[in-house]
Amino acid sequence: MGWWNYADTRPVEQPQASSLLLRRAAVERCGGLFDPQFPIFFNDVDLCRRLHAAGWTVWYLAQARVRHWGGASTSQAGPAMIRESHRSLRRFYHKHYRAVLSPAVYGATVALVWLSGAWRERRARCRERQT
Repeated sequence: MGWWNYADTRPVEQPQASSLLLRRAAVERCGGLFDPQFPIFFNDVDLCRRLHAAGWTVWYLAQARVRHWGGASTSQAGPAMIRESHRSLRRFYHKHYRAVLSPAVYGATVALVWLSGAWRERRARCRERQT
């Protein structure tokens, strides 16, 4: 995210879960920490969406320092993690958008998520065979 001004403290929609610091009251008011239907991907997106819906503001704090080695566990599983990522995105859309989007838009969106996931997983499998 080269365009992001990391020196600017401000409200955000959703930071990475690896850097969340939460108030107990916020977690309780939004219905709990992570929804079990998102075991690895989109759990942070769902949580932040629920926090916003419960009236909380999520902040990016420029002065905070967190070291996160992104993908340390997910990169080891390759195609399986790609499949799970897209599966979780479809679950997220089902939970939050199925009732608010028209059936055509919802169906097209889910189909595109599925197709892009299948394409990315196939590419990852081809790369695995080449190494």
